Amino acid sequence: MKSVLSVLISLLLLGSACSSGADQSASTSNEPVMIPDDASATERIDLWIEANDYESALAWLEGQDSQDPSIQLLFEKTWLNYGLHNMITFDAQNMRTQMNNALRCFAEVLEINPQNQVARDQISQILGVYRTMPDRSPEPDVVERLATFGFNP
Repeated sequence: MKSVLSVLISLLLLGSACSSGADQSASTSNEPVMIPDDASATERIDLWIEANDYESALAWLEGQDSQDPSIQLLFEKTWLNYGLHNMITFDAQNMRTQMNNALRCFAEVLEINPQNQVARDQISQILGVYRTMPDRSPEPDVVERLATFGFNP
């Protein structure tokens, strides 16, 4: 499965050579997510993730106690799912932008939990695809951010 995803990402990155590289978010749901008043923090985040409404989830989390370990776990979960969503939302014209956004999301995960193996594996996979294309690389801000976690694109 990993090799199939790597090949698909390679093809889509190659196909996006003409894209402008402008920062665009992966698509999110157009329908507002109905959150019950009595929903727990985890239930709220799960509903937003299910609807691919990561911006609402992150905005809500920003208003919570960032020192609370359970809120930190929800931030980690949201950023990780947002990164994965960017990776699997295939739009050939925006693939490079989506991969850069995915890398940014995974860097946020590592800010919270430097040991998160899923984020590390996904970063390695995306960077591996970039290494197969000498004329392509992540955006400079992404390269700089990933270097702080030991990645050398």
